[in-house]
Amino acid sequence: MKLSFFVVLAAVLATTTSAQNPALPEVLRPDRTSIAQAEQSGVHVFKLLPRGMFKSDKFTAYKDEENPLGIREGGAYYSFSTGAHSYNRIPQIGYEGGLIMAGGFYGANYGFIRDLGAGSLSNVSLELGVPKFLVDYKPPVLHDEIRVEQRRSHKYETDGGVFTTRVPAAIGHVYVLRSINFGEADILVAFRVEQMEKDGSLTIGWKKIKEFDVPKLLFQTDEALRAKVADVLGDPRYTDVVAVVKDDRVTLTGSVAKDSFDALLKAIKEKANPRSLENRVVKR
Repeated sequence: MKLSFFVVLAAVLATTTSAQNPALPEVLRPDRTSIAQAEQSGVHVFKLLPRGMFKSDKFTAYKDEENPLGIREGGAYYSFSTGAHSYNRIPQIGYEGGLIMAGGFYGANYGFIRDLGAGSLSNVSLELGVPKFLVDYKPPVLHDEIRVEQRRSHKYETDGGVFTTRVPAAIGHVYVLRSINFGEADILVAFRVEQMEKDGSLTIGWKKIKEFDVPKLLFQTDEALRAKVADVLGDPRYTDVVAVVKDDRVTLTGSVAKDSFDALLKAIKEKANPRSLENRVVKR
């Protein structure tokens, strides 16, 4: 099927993430047939390369330009949220050793994936085909609880069955994936492996099922932090200081004597230990 000029243009634009991330290298571009079929079906399409196909010469490579493909991790990852392949742009799916991986590639992030078997993306929607668990699941917000969930995600047992973080890649199979990236994104998608090339690369069609609020990661509750801050501000020297506590962060306003200024900040940091401290207190 011939592509119109506008379809080709759209495909080219889709492979351009930003001025800092130019058009994808040829090896990562889906073929024209795949692009045309995706356009007709109203879904997106991208390619994944096996991890290690393009390796950096450095033992640790953190920048895109340090990989021979110009993309960190050599096209083995993809972000449904940013449309980028770079490991530095919220990676939510990966491919290694014949396995498709769901989120959880760094920090406290994690994800769930399930193989629905051979089928069509048109048969999967919020109302049909998507396991209820993936739609209803609410990630915790406290760091210690998040780490527990992260460990469980490798074999997460629910009333609706077991969810995992890795599944074999199979041509024609449809998968559902929810990737939870704290402070960045939380998304539920369905995708289908359309092709597997001789070099092991995958062509994948996908669509968004639901996007959730960006998940928070807190090291303590606001109630606990507020109590610690109040204890510090109970000192008579800080009578004119006001604190606002939200999401493990403290904002200080008001005024304090010059000779007590440093002691105030030190006490808040050491005794309350907020994730961040914004100081607007003036010295008098």
